[in-house]
Amino acid sequence: MLGFIPFMSFLGISLLQVRQMQKGVLGTYNAAIEVALWGFMVCSLSGGFTYTWWPYLLIALAMAAKQISRPDVFEH
Repeated sequence: MLGFIPFMSFLGISLLQVRQMQKGVLGTYNAAIEVALWGFMVCSLSGGFTYTWWPYLLIALAMAAKQISRPDVFEH
């Protein structure tokens, strides 16, 4: 339980943020990241994919998309 709850909240918060960002500039990319996260979650139910690096890569892509879609990123 000590590892399950933080891991599931990590995935859940990432899915929520990606879904909220689909209305923005990178909507298509955020939809693709959301589908990939859901695909990971479904595949990890039957395989041993939970302990691989895939979820961390997908969540890093979601965070990068969030940073890129901010309007003040390219201002200096």
